[in-house]
Formats: sequence, structure tokens, C-alpha cells
Amino acid sequence: MYGPFIKAFADLNHFVDSNWPVTDAEFPPNLNQTLRFFIRAMHSRARAAFMLLQAGSYWESEIVLRSLNEAAVKCATFARRKNVDQLLNEFWVELQASSDRKAALRAAMAQKIIPQGSTDHPIFEALQDPDNFSVEPTANKQRRRSLDHHWSLPELVRKLQDESETVKPIIGLDSMLHRYGLQSEVLHVSAKYHDLLWDRMIRKDDLVPLENTHYCSQMSDALQMTAFCIVLSLEKLNVDGIKLREPIEIANTFTRLTAPYQDDFDRSQGFV
Repeated sequence: MYGPFIKAFADLNHFVDSNWPVTDAEFPPNLNQTLRFFIRAMHSRARAAFMLLQAGSYWESEIVLRSLNEAAVKCATFARRKNVDQLLNEFWVELQASSDRKAALRAAMAQKIIPQGSTDHPIFEALQDPDNFSVEPTANKQRRRSLDHHWSLPELVRKLQDESETVKPIIGLDSMLHRYGLQSEVLHVSAKYHDLLWDRMIRKDDLVPLENTHYCSQMSDALQMTAFCIVLSLEKLNVDGIKLREPIEIANTFTRLTAPYQDDFDRSQGFV
């Protein structure tokens, strides 16, 4: 399945390069740049997950795919939510300022324990320099907490299904939260992650079918989510809708190739 996966993403890359509207670079980034930023991030995460799968590190690839899902939800947010100008300001200005402030505070703590004369000192000083970063508080604590809540993944997903918040709701998007939750358990090395490892350990004849369908679902989900976000983005940028059938068909073609592995797993569980 690795060969078809590589080809599918190469085809998606070619489609994006051929059909994405040209825009002048701005800072903070405009809507076109912002959507392209998330699509590029999704492609990058998919490549990284693919390399981990080749190494047999399927749990670690779930951690990377968690990041892909975050990029997808943020991409969909800019493609479907109302008040895009406000969202752009929150993401590129307010949230960035909050991140700069947190980095400065952490740099100050680290600087205290680094020996004088260390080459790390100039780096920590630069991170605290208001001429370089937005290290001074630009919003009160309540506003910062509000932004963190509004930009959390579950809240973004909730709003993308709300007719009052979107130009067109994405019904059923909350179904992704199940897998995202499991990916978070793996990322944070929780007790639930141990349960997942234990489940694999006690499998017998159905271990190989399970692992095969796990690999396939990771690759298929990455492709489907990326293709979906490409379509949402180009719809937002007013690209001809007829062209937008191609990304979904690229992803569907790959997913159809994985069907025998899913069928094999279903048989191993007595589902068919």
C-alpha cells in the first residue's frame, strides 16, 4: 500500500500546485496564505507519519496524525466560519502574542539555571526582548483564557457544526474526536495508552489483520482529510467547483485499495 499512498499524495500536490490561486505575500498572512499554510502542514505531517509507518512505529505515527487533524480543523475553520477577518487577527496576532509572552517567561526561568557565559544566554535574552517579540502582555488573563478555549480543537469542531457560526456547517465532524482522543492518550503516555499496548500483546491469529487495517486506516484518513481540506479551501477561494472533484477521487481511489485489508480484519473478528 505504500506505493499507492506516495502516488496519491503526489497527485494531490500536483493538483494544489496547478489550481491554487496566486496571491501576494502579506504579513500577517492573508486568507489565501493561511489556508495554504495548513494544507502544507497536512502534507508534511502525512509524509512524517508515512516514514514512521515504514519503520513499524504505528503508535508514533498516530501522534503525528493528531497534529494533521489539528491542522485540518483549523483549515476548515478559516474555510467555513464567518468573521474570517476576526479569526485571522486572533490566530496571527493575538494568539501569536500570547505564545511570545509564554516563551519569554519560560526563557527567563531557564536563564536562571544556565551557567553564566553559556552560549544559550543570548538566545534566552533574545526571546525576552520586546524589540524582537510581543513579550509584554497585550491582553488580560481572561481574554487569553478565552482565546485558548475558542481555539481548542473540540470547540473549533463544535462551531464548525453550528449554523450560526458557519457559512455552511460540517455535519458529523465531531466523529473525528474519538480517534483524536485516542491519539492524545498515546501522545501523553497515559494509562489508556498502556491498554492499547496490552490489547496488541494478547492478540493471537488476528494480530496481523488488525495491524494491517490499522496501517491502512492511518494512510486513508490522512489522505481523506487532506483532500477534504483542499476542497474546502479552494471553494473558499472561489475555484471552479467542477475541478474540486479530483482531490476526493484521488483519496477515494486509495481508500478502495484498502478494502480487502478491512474485510480480512472483519473476518478475523467474526463480523462477516
